[in-house]
Amino acid sequence: MNFILYSLIIYSCGAKWIVNGVLGCYFPLNIIQIPNFNQSYSIDNFNGEVIMLVGTYQHNMDDKNRVFIPAKLRENLGDRFIMSKGIDHCLSLYSFDEWEKFLQKFDRFPAAKVRNMKLYFCGGAVEVKPDSQGRVVIPQLLKAHAGLKKELTITGVQEHAEIWDSEQWNEKFNQITSEDVYSLMEEVGF
Repeated sequence: MNFILYSLIIYSCGAKWIVNGVLGCYFPLNIIQIPNFNQSYSIDNFNGEVIMLVGTYQHNMDDKNRVFIPAKLRENLGDRFIMSKGIDHCLSLYSFDEWEKFLQKFDRFPAAKVRNMKLYFCGGAVEVKPDSQGRVVIPQLLKAHAGLKKELTITGVQEHAEIWDSEQWNEKFNQITSEDVYSLMEEVGF
């Protein structure tokens, strides 16, 4: 689990620090050792910014397979971003920096072990650029993968966003109970 997911950058006494909400610790931001990752991140890796994609939005896909991406999400995704297959039959949206970080994780494993994962995520991935109205076109391959119909749910998942068919989103979201979340938090030592 990537513990940096719940971290914030703060400024104190002229220095930048990172507050890790998971561990409740303060770390100087110039170098941070992330548990379970065998690699260090410096401020250069983050460009001094923390990506924060949050919120859930409802939008309809039009007859040309276009959907509006909310401005709050576009601010963090950038002028152009990556759309790929996601887990659980959804689509994932990544800024270029976050997509690069995601792909770098594959480099830590033998190529034969991650080949199918690379094919899954990269094979159908596309670069998208919102039009002047903030809409992106969803390619047919990705639309079919996610089972997208007309009503869509777009949700921020901190470092990336996801596009779901609203019916599937409601089923998935309603399956997540606070008890399950609490149990998982205990399991991973959160």
